[in-house]
Amino acid sequence: MHTGIVNDIVFTSPKTLNHFSIDSNCLPTKSVRASGIIVSTPTGSTAYNKSAGGAVIDRSLDVLQLTPLCPQNDCRNPVIIKADEEIRISSCEDMYMSADGEGRIFVPKNTVITVTKSPESLIYLEV
Repeated sequence: MHTGIVNDIVFTSPKTLNHFSIDSNCLPTKSVRASGIIVSTPTGSTAYNKSAGGAVIDRSLDVLQLTPLCPQNDCRNPVIIKADEEIRISSCEDMYMSADGEGRIFVPKNTVITVTKSPESLIYLEV
């Protein structure tokens, strides 16, 4: 499945907590025990990400932010990485994925979801 995201992708657990694995070429693999993980663009950094403790990012920056939801281990701080990095997220338990707050998609355990930057760009119109 391929879809364009403007604001964020949220991975959540059907249970209270889940073990999420986050892997990227620029970061060592992280194991996060949390209620969920938010991957946000600069545009999405002012919404759910901000209320979860993430930073507000200037939308002129080409980055993504990974913010854990209610983490239960040392991975409490958000991580900001270059947007052209490939991010792989998986879990040893079932999880749900929501893109820009539109519905929830069931993701079976051990499925690896890859988040990459789209070759398409978005044009902002201010009226």
